[in-house]
Amino acid sequence: MNKRTSGFTIVEMSVVVLIIGLLIVGVLSGKNLIDGGKTRSVLSEFDEYRQSMLQFQEKYFDWPGDVSNATTYWPGTVNGNGNEQIAWATEGAMMWRHLELAAMIGQTGFSTAVNANAVVGSTVPSSKLVGAGWFVNYTQALKNHLGIGAQKASGMNDGPVVEPKRAFEIDSKLDDGYPSTGQVQSTGTNCFSGTAYTATDPSPNCVVTFTLKSR
Repeated sequence: MNKRTSGFTIVEMSVVVLIIGLLIVGVLSGKNLIDGGKTRSVLSEFDEYRQSMLQFQEKYFDWPGDVSNATTYWPGTVNGNGNEQIAWATEGAMMWRHLELAAMIGQTGFSTAVNANAVVGSTVPSSKLVGAGWFVNYTQALKNHLGIGAQKASGMNDGPVVEPKRAFEIDSKLDDGYPSTGQVQSTGTNCFSGTAYTATDPSPNCVVTFTLKSR
């Protein structure tokens, strides 16, 4: 009677290798789906807030936060100065409150303070991207813009929170794919080198901003 030698046959080894390969493909595919979902969430959030701001501007003839007669519509709130610039220090937090009062945003409970510090999920909207929140600001270079960043001790949530690869994907879908030009731009140490995102760096090195245009 023949005895079977111990160990795997070539066929059995092939099956094991095949199964391992399928498991690896499944894990990688799942990770790619999750990463892709996070990117789509950021794009969807940006579109929601941009549309809300434009609808507000169309209805009230000024940007939320900056509207100079806000108390006419919502007694007890704070007026902006009407200069068409939504500066974070004076109007950035109130912008979200005005959108809430106008029923143009899903999240609620935003601060009524003029210069409230950024608290993600409280004074500024949270993102589905972990640790990220949305902010609005005005600078000479970017004009009025939305941004997605991490909360900082300084009181604003414009800290790096987006991986360079994801920043590139967002930029490429909405703009030109370059970090320092166009309507979508990014800042942050090691976010990009020269004119290209450092897409191989997995660290959350970027703050992504989206310049707003009036209708």
